[in-house]
Amino acid sequence: MTLARPRLSEAAWETAFAEGQAMSFEEAVEYALSAEEPSPAAPSGPERPSTGAQQPDLTRREKKVAALVAQGLTNRQIAQELVISERTVDKHLTNLLKKLNLHSREQVAIRMAERSAQLF
Repeated sequence: MTLARPRLSEAAWETAFAEGQAMSFEEAVEYALSAEEPSPAAPSGPERPSTGAQQPDLTRREKKVAALVAQGLTNRQIAQELVISERTVDKHLTNLLKKLNLHSREQVAIRMAERSAQLF
């Protein structure tokens, strides 16, 4: 959330936030991980890797882990939320980073924020 806010006008932020609040968890994850590419006019950060023409297939669990990482949860908190081991969370996160060609949790959060901002 704090990563997306500086990129939007106050009005766009308020609208995006309200729409995000109205979504169910599943809708938010599905939207955040949709295959849409940003428009050429959209600003891109220096760490933003190319995603190619096709969005990689993430498992339902990887999508949930991505959404929880974007919320700022630690592996321990994610494990508690999903009732799985921390090692399993780590494995899902490793797979997710590889599939999305990312290198950090912060990049996952940025990617999720960018996808949320694409609605506007």
